[in-house]
Amino acid sequence: MPSIAENIAQWNSYEWSKRGDEWSEPWGSADREWEITILPRIGASLRGSSYVLEIAPGMGRWTERLLPLCKRLIAVDVSHKAIAGLGNRISRKFSPEDAYRLNIFHGDGKSLPVEDRSIDFVFSFDSLVHADADVLDAYLLECARVLNKDRGVGFIHHANRNTRYWRGSATADSVLEGCKKAGLYCYAQELTPWIHEQDDLLDCFTSFGMQPRVTMNLRVVTDLTKETAHAKRLVGLYG
Repeated sequence: MPSIAENIAQWNSYEWSKRGDEWSEPWGSADREWEITILPRIGASLRGSSYVLEIAPGMGRWTERLLPLCKRLIAVDVSHKAIAGLGNRISRKFSPEDAYRLNIFHGDGKSLPVEDRSIDFVFSFDSLVHADADVLDAYLLECARVLNKDRGVGFIHHANRNTRYWRGSATADSVLEGCKKAGLYCYAQELTPWIHEQDDLLDCFTSFGMQPRVTMNLRVVTDLTKETAHAKRLVGLYG
């Protein structure tokens, strides 16, 4: 159950020698993870989303892929070291005009320094697995505040068990309840083993939004280890 203070200490002292890309190695590359695991899950939500918020971007391996797909991107992280690395990454990869479309903020681990109703899409992947249930509850309340009332949606990757790999105390059930308390509609949840444990549903992807849909609270089990194996095979075949 890593606390906010423990998370801040962890990511400020982390080496970051590969800028977070090391966590994409089971897919073969960050590009393959984005193409095979992430984009198919968020592509529909991203379409038409001008203003996007990323929670806990680290050094920006997803930030650099989100930025070309939106008009304005806001990134919020608790680690000063990660924020510095994120800024450097974006300045190297984008023109000054495009880099200007990214606003980076240091966060406190529970609130979002964003105006009410200003965001179309909230995204977080591979970071909030380290957050406890109370942190997720606080972020969901903030999401309900900042999301556009008519079209705002979100996608977050969080823990479903806290027994291994520095997972927080959140679960699929606790995040579903957190959505309800925040006044958000939970559309779907995917329970999945992570790359470390093929027989344990360590993690969950939860999608939610401000407006109800015909199908909601759909819960499925996905074997993400098969996606990683497929992605790595493609890298081996095609580079």
